[in-house]
Amino acid sequence: MAISRAKGNNKVTIKIPRPLYDKIAAAIADSGYNSVTDFVVYVLRDLVASHAAPTDPDDLGRVQRRLEALGYLDGPAAPTADSPSSVPTNQAKPKGSL
Repeated sequence: MAISRAKGNNKVTIKIPRPLYDKIAAAIADSGYNSVTDFVVYVLRDLVASHAAPTDPDDLGRVQRRLEALGYLDGPAAPTADSPSSVPTNQAKPKGSL
């Protein structure tokens, strides 16, 4: 894929194979998109957003609690070696342990 920057413009040109362009044009016909460019920009923004780090405070909190529970971060949800939660309930404890 080739990319070129237009002078004095905040946009770049991305070259895609003609058969792909034609398939996209056929797929978006009568869909409300004004052009293949509009559709491709929409798809790329959506793709980039789906891979971006969460910025919502609730999402960040959920991610942090999950990482703590997995032991990647220190925090209240991270089990310690001698806490009961560190031994799975479906496994027997070794002989000699309480």
